[in-house]
Amino acid sequence: MEDEYSDTKEIRTSRFNSTRVGEMCSPATINGMKSLDILKILCLLGFLLANPVSLACAQVMSPSLERHTFEIGCMYKWYERDFESSFIGRENWSSGAVYLRYGACRWATISFEGGVSTVHNDDFEGIDYRRYTIGGGLTVPCYRRADWQVEVASHYSEIFDHDRSENEFQKDVRDFVFAIQVERFFSVRDQAVIVWGGPAYVYDRSLQYPGGTYLPRKDDTSHNLGFVVGANAVLFERVNVLLHVVYADTFQPRLGAGIRF
Repeated sequence: MEDEYSDTKEIRTSRFNSTRVGEMCSPATINGMKSLDILKILCLLGFLLANPVSLACAQVMSPSLERHTFEIGCMYKWYERDFESSFIGRENWSSGAVYLRYGACRWATISFEGGVSTVHNDDFEGIDYRRYTIGGGLTVPCYRRADWQVEVASHYSEIFDHDRSENEFQKDVRDFVFAIQVERFFSVRDQAVIVWGGPAYVYDRSLQYPGGTYLPRKDDTSHNLGFVVGANAVLFERVNVLLHVVYADTFQPRLGAGIRF
């Protein structure tokens, strides 16, 4: 398995600049960069904490990263789901996000997002929301051969809208996505392009606390099976431009860009 993986990786990276990638992934280089990796983590976490934005349900569905690679970027997402009860029915909204992804090892890429923001909604006049968001995900490569790869991705996020007005109408949304991604790698004018897609399970639960009650109104999405398709272009081995669509009830596009280190 180890020999097969090494051969596969050489085939993939040779199309995009094999000499540079080989130097970056050598054992001597990686061992010498341990202290630098720690500094990167501290700097990136500081950037996230210093730049609070709205991060509602911001799943970062994207192919895995090479080992010891960071990616930090932003994403905008359009969202629409059907809930089981008539109390909520169909809801649609959009949100922006700042995210951080890290290739922890060659078999796992982890992602994080979190932030604090002020939310304004015309449907809730007189309510003063402060939004708290936290989330994380994991992408695991399962099979690689030449320019093809199969990965399993999962992501969980939760947003809590704290109503600071006298209404005390708190809201909490929990979101889980699980997907199997089949990926194809290309080289277009010496730039890496990845096209991917596969089936997905997308589940959302809404909790509302009117009047500050401790017993929430619960509602779940009714049709959770769907799919995800997307494309990534890695420009100059640094800038990742991504576009993908999640289908669950409706088509929900996401658009973003990030920088890799």
